[in-house]
Amino acid sequence: MSITIGDKTIEAKVTEEDTANNIFDDAMAGGNFAAMVKDSRENVDLHQMDIGNLNPGQKAKIEFMLIQPLKVDSGAFDFNLPLSYFPKYKNSAEQVPGDDPLILFNFSAQIKSDSPFKQICHPENFEIVENSKTDVVVKKENGDLTTITKDIQVKFKTLAKSTSQYVYQRNEEEYPGKVAVMAQFMPTFAEEQTTTAGDIEFTTDVDDLEEEDVKKELEHKNCFVFIVDRSGSMTCGIRMDMAREALQLFMQSLPTGSKFKIISFGSHFEEMSINGATLLDYNDANRKAAISQIDSFSANFGGTEIYNPI
Repeated sequence: MSITIGDKTIEAKVTEEDTANNIFDDAMAGGNFAAMVKDSRENVDLHQMDIGNLNPGQKAKIEFMLIQPLKVDSGAFDFNLPLSYFPKYKNSAEQVPGDDPLILFNFSAQIKSDSPFKQICHPENFEIVENSKTDVVVKKENGDLTTITKDIQVKFKTLAKSTSQYVYQRNEEEYPGKVAVMAQFMPTFAEEQTTTAGDIEFTTDVDDLEEEDVKKELEHKNCFVFIVDRSGSMTCGIRMDMAREALQLFMQSLPTGSKFKIISFGSHFEEMSINGATLLDYNDANRKAAISQIDSFSANFGGTEIYNPI
């Protein structure tokens, strides 16, 4: 986030919530302008921005950048701008039809892909600029805010949705020698098909997006093997908590008819056993039993010496 007042621009810093609240309160008490953004406690998809000590007639430009992976819905990437992001207001008098809008808004989403687009779904009356088969802009200029009655949603499919995407960022000043990496995977059990780029299909109705060509039933039984690090290194921070939560999430979403095995290791390794079996059928009973055992997983498993089962 950056804040520009007059000819001065201030870059915001990310810090712990309690520290940020104290800095904000101190700035307010000193009569200085301050702005703070934090996650909403009610909804993880929303953010709350607090602005203080903006003088009458004074203008401030606040730019807020959010980086996050796109959700996937029905095989399509889904960008959603919540309606609650727009300001709420009440008219002092009813607007006469045909009058100029009371509040204007501008929206622009540039969508780029390594693979050509197949379908793009956009809000009605939004303009489409097709720079290329891999670069499309969805925009609305000087729109009437009163016409926005639901979330602004843009969905798109590409010809190679299974391609993994990676985003990385460095900050040598504060974190020398370290890199932050975000990976996005889109697994599919559909047979690989060779496709060629054609015209992009644009639609304003989400229901017009083609259903994903995925086999509903797998021809072959799949076996999923999970190897969980429970060594001493997992005692740092919330590593073990995150590993437990991820594994429990996997246990809720394996394909019907598959098998699974869970191996955990520290100074020695151990295969999870349910009723004496370690290669388990994925069914409701084994799923519940596995989740219960996973909940008791702890770090520093069997000592601090790390054993490599490979």
